[in-house]
Amino acid sequence: MSLNQEKSYELIQEINHLLDKRVEHQMISEFGSKSKIRTMIREEATKLGQFLRGEKVGYKPIEGTIIK
Repeated sequence: MSLNQEKSYELIQEINHLLDKRVEHQMISEFGSKSKIRTMIREEATKLGQFLRGEKVGYKPIEGTIIK
């Protein structure tokens, strides 16, 4: 199955719009309490990696993130 170029473009725009929404999230830099979903995904992967490498003592995954 393939999408034509117009449908592909529309789908990519919708995905980017979703990833640009802001959510309440404790950022690594501890500056602010809201970030974009794409930033949250990247930072959570970084936090988990730091925990697995032994650089951080604990890791608490995100619970019930609310999209506003």
